[in-house]
Amino acid sequence: MEISIIINGEPLFKKRRYRNREELRTLDRIAGKILNNNKAKTFFVFMIACSLFVFTPHEIAYGGTFDPTKIDEAGRTFLTIIQKVGYWVCIIMATKEILSELMHGTLKNVGQVIMKYSVAFGTLFALPWIFDLIIDIFS
Repeated sequence: MEISIIINGEPLFKKRRYRNREELRTLDRIAGKILNNNKAKTFFVFMIACSLFVFTPHEIAYGGTFDPTKIDEAGRTFLTIIQKVGYWVCIIMATKEILSELMHGTLKNVGQVIMKYSVAFGTLFALPWIFDLIIDIFS
């Protein structure tokens, strides 16, 4: 299998001639291990995709002009999803811990559990607000 990345009709990486067969065998062995391991393959595909974003002009990646407001929109959407998932995770985990405390017959740690998950959930909203406040202060 050969994988090549072509940008504007030019290969991103030039082919290299290997004079040392041992070096070529070592590279084939490494590539085989990567291709046979799903986690490694997923990681390397992700890293290649990220490096293409970094190493290519953004105008090409976005098909025209670079619009930074799109990054803010995507970030806000992603943050909203994380906040909604965090809401339910905090409720479920807090309920589980409270029920665990009740099963053990102790009530003294219930307040700590409620505070722990309240602070964790509050951080999901407070941190973006603090960052926006810093931007407003220094701009």
